[in-house]
Amino acid sequence: MGARLILFGAGASHGSEPTARTPPLGNTLFDELAAYAPSTWGALPSPWPSEFQTDFEPAMASFISAGGFGGPLQWDMAEYFLTQFSATAQSAYVALLKALAARLGLYTFATLNYETLLFQARALAAVAATDLRVCLPHGSACLCCEGISATPGVSYSGGVSTGGTVRAFADVADFRREKAANVFPPVMSYFEPSKFTVSCYNWIEGERTRFGELAASASRVFLIGIRVHPVDRHIWEPLAQTPGRITYMSGVEGAERFQQWASNQGRTGDRVIAKYFRQGLPDLLALL
Repeated sequence: MGARLILFGAGASHGSEPTARTPPLGNTLFDELAAYAPSTWGALPSPWPSEFQTDFEPAMASFISAGGFGGPLQWDMAEYFLTQFSATAQSAYVALLKALAARLGLYTFATLNYETLLFQARALAAVAATDLRVCLPHGSACLCCEGISATPGVSYSGGVSTGGTVRAFADVADFRREKAANVFPPVMSYFEPSKFTVSCYNWIEGERTRFGELAASASRVFLIGIRVHPVDRHIWEPLAQTPGRITYMSGVEGAERFQQWASNQGRTGDRVIAKYFRQGLPDLLALL
């Protein structure tokens, strides 16, 4: 059996729990952020709230290109994703990791999500941290960029990016100490079409290169809760070219879009499971 790649999108985390709170999808993200961070997201002047509510990604790109200071927004978005969601024993992530525990070495898990539900599920599934291979092409709220800092009061705009060394925040207190001292945000891409990254861009580029290599060498690829979004070229070009058979699992609308994308790419033999993560998990495990 060859190497296998599992990629999670926002829909995977959104549908991972039966009752516990889960991260929102993009269409309600702004309202969630505005409620959580009223002094930053909630204080954006008109027309930005309606722009973000209409379509978050292009609104973020417009905000940055107009000279908006994204640092405080990015810090509060990271804190929201880091602190507001907790995996439970009933998580679909936990069930998946437990089911694969005996052959975890075959799999690399990539996630486009900023929250840490996958990492929390690893602990709940009693999987050693060293046994979980993860690729983070868009970064994560739990990652700090060492080697670059600027004190509060400093601002930047546009396409400012920095290099440095990545480490995981030790805990929420560590996160908040860094937030109070450094205007450069966690290693987390902007939620905008190009997925521009301010902090430790060098590391993010390495993760995107690694994702391409993983897709190129995979015998099977599994996409869970990820919408077809070809503007994310660093994701969808490697997927279009992978020699591995793709299994796509999402809702009916997403499944139809994937089938159209696969047809447009000249791909044949890929499979679709038109179910959300928890509901489709038995079907997925039969193929993994």
